[in-house]
Amino acid sequence: SAYFAEDVDVVGAVNAASLSISKDSANAELVIAAHHSTDGTTPKLTMRKADGSGASPTVVANNDVLGTISFEGNDGGAGAWEEGARIEARVDGTPASNEMPTELTFWTTKDGSATAVEQMVLGRQGNLTVRGGLAHSLLTASLINGY
Repeated sequence: SAYFAEDVDVVGAVNAASLSISKDSANAELVIAAHHSTDGTTPKLTMRKADGSGASPTVVANNDVLGTISFEGNDGGAGAWEEGARIEARVDGTPASNEMPTELTFWTTKDGSATAVEQMVLGRQGNLTVRGGLAHSLLTASLINGY
């Protein structure tokens, strides 16, 4: 694994199974910058998932998680880091050539718990499902350009 505790400019590849960025008394951030005059050129973070191996990747299956963004906080206990929320991209259907049906799931952890629970799903067809009650909440959905 690679670990950076101070400001470091990395140009090229870091060959590591994991990458940690840590900084005391300041924001730790990962910056991905693109400088180009073409509108289609953007900074991009890509998460890739395959079954099989790196040398011989195979198709993913329904319900496979393609990537997770986890938000954790230190609780001061033995476990130290607890997940407060996460966002997952999960295969929702049968992948095929040039086709990857996927949903986004949003998870939060309730007070008194250390386990995140799926609260909202943005499905592959654009349907939004909110778990639990909507008491004291307002949800507004509208079509834009017929979508």
